[in-house]
Amino acid sequence: MQALTLPFLQSSRSCTAISRRGLTRVPVVPLINTSNRHLNAKRSSPIIANAAPAITPEAVWEPTGVPLVDELASFSTLQGSAIHAVKLVAIAMAGIYIGSLLVKAISNKADSDDSSSKGLNPFNAVLGSLAAPATNLLPLYGYIYSATVVSSLVQIFAKKSTAQFNSLCLGNGPKVLEIVKHVTQVIQDASEIVFIVAAAWTFIGIKDRFIAFIARTAFKEQAPKARLLETVGGILNYGIYAGAFFSSLTTCGINITPLLASLGGASVVIGLASQTILGELASSLTLFIAPPFGVGDNVRFLSGGALVMEGLVLAIEPMRTILKTADGNTLYVSNGKVVGWEVENVSRKA
Repeated sequence: MQALTLPFLQSSRSCTAISRRGLTRVPVVPLINTSNRHLNAKRSSPIIANAAPAITPEAVWEPTGVPLVDELASFSTLQGSAIHAVKLVAIAMAGIYIGSLLVKAISNKADSDDSSSKGLNPFNAVLGSLAAPATNLLPLYGYIYSATVVSSLVQIFAKKSTAQFNSLCLGNGPKVLEIVKHVTQVIQDASEIVFIVAAAWTFIGIKDRFIAFIARTAFKEQAPKARLLETVGGILNYGIYAGAFFSSLTTCGINITPLLASLGGASVVIGLASQTILGELASSLTLFIAPPFGVGDNVRFLSGGALVMEGLVLAIEPMRTILKTADGNTLYVSNGKVVGWEVENVSRKA
């Protein structure tokens, strides 16, 4: 029996059909539009972003701040800030003057003790190396610190007496205040750089004293060995200079991370270029610590038992050895090659 289904009487579970026997209810499966469901699924499903997260660029320079401004701003009145600023300048100047005299006296005594004992006292070496930086840089620090105090006090005056400051600046108070803030920050950074320079200067002085002590005792002031120590000391100087430079940049609020990243490739090239120089220095150090020959010795250099060259040693320098052959020619041989060869010292044969 065929039945006619009335779509307008459909429900979710059954529908009504008309047949010859009358109305009957038959179950019906709801029609599902798969294309619509697919579209709805797309609309309801979360969208996964494949784009890379945004990278916030690092700031190249950020002001480090001036603690003196906050210290002077803690007073309720401008007069109180001014009195405190004068006290700070007076204490700084007195401390710098007395400190310079003390450091100079102590360093002189340390130098006299070292010269009388002919040894090296580490404590005296530090004090003696600190004398020159303290004598030359402490007065400079005093002037810079005083300028920082005055500049900070101007900022306090601009904040607590805005109308008067604006009148003195001919209506350009905000602009002048911004300039004063930048100037104060620069002076503050300069005062900290003075300390970094003093520390680098002191380290170089300590290094020079230790190298001089080694040359005087271990190498017994032999000229070639002394020149080698001077070369090593020069390399250490460059390391101290680099440390002071990057410390100064950090003190000024400069982000050195991008700079170091940009220097990464250059450092590889420099490292490869300096590898030969460092190898020569290491070979020279080996020759000086355990010398197989000396100036005036007749030597023969062998490689695998075969004679390479022979002659009279004229000089042993930090980077090369100078020979004079039997026919009167002068040969300059790198110490790296000398260390790699077998040495037969004819002059020291029994």
